[in-house]
Amino acid sequence: CSSDGGSYSCVCIPGATWNASAAECSCDPGTSFNETAQACVVSGDACTDNPCAGKPRSTGYCTVDPAAPATGYSCGCITGAVWSGGACQDVNGCTGIPCAGKPLATGGCTDVPAPGTGFSCACVNGAVWADGACKDIDGCASSPCTGKPFSTGVCTDLAAPGTGYTCGCQNGYGWSNGGCVGGPTGPFRCGIAAFPSITNGRRDSSCSSDSGGNSILTGTSCTGSCNCGFQGTLTVRCVLSSTLQPTWEIDGSCSPKSCTADTDCTAGGCASTTCLTRSCDTGFCKNTNNDNTPCNDGDVCTVGD
Repeated sequence: CSSDGGSYSCVCIPGATWNASAAECSCDPGTSFNETAQACVVSGDACTDNPCAGKPRSTGYCTVDPAAPATGYSCGCITGAVWSGGACQDVNGCTGIPCAGKPLATGGCTDVPAPGTGFSCACVNGAVWADGACKDIDGCASSPCTGKPFSTGVCTDLAAPGTGYTCGCQNGYGWSNGGCVGGPTGPFRCGIAAFPSITNGRRDSSCSSDSGGNSILTGTSCTGSCNCGFQGTLTVRCVLSSTLQPTWEIDGSCSPKSCTADTDCTAGGCASTTCLTRSCDTGFCKNTNNDNTPCNDGDVCTVGD
């Protein structure tokens, strides 16, 4: 557009002239404006009947071509297509074999049809096409090892062409068929240092070791004893827990005990003959004054008394 200060004029398309009185561009004599072609065309030219309307991948826009040997017109094409041979032809994104040599690609190529552009490559097993490349599918993305029995929770992706994942397994277990299988192999032993305390009781010397060392083999049973002033039966065993860990197991308990006669505390108990009245509930034999003062020999009632 240009102006001389009092009027203006527009630059018109080829074949049209500015008409100041009508204030518009008018096609030159013998021609008319074709909406489809968006051009001034000779009446009866190749675009008059709008040949581009409805053509596959065409925008519907028609352009009059030069004289023969041209076809007389060409159509505007959507993105991803080009006018060729009287039609809007898809631009083949696989021309030039773009997938050859791409990492994790098989070499197979698929064109992205118009209005798309480009291509996609076929990927090896365990990989997927994304962002212009074959990318490994991360088998650990969903944290599949978390909570798996006997798993450490550590996940390792199986890189393409592999698929899936493997989990780290606890000692003695191995990864197989989607789980940690197997388990530790014996023999299992319960350590003496880990022996739990027994309320009002203790383990017998028979539970010290079964091999001259400091542990008991699983499946071994032995006995425990109640402390002075208590009575009961104790059985101590070394067993395997549900998680295959050697664990001490104690059956029985010790309850308070009272003596009702001298003979209750004699065997293995206080040896002094001055203890005429005896009771084990205090842990000591009473003297003749029955005031809970220990016997002169000071002996404590032993287990079973």
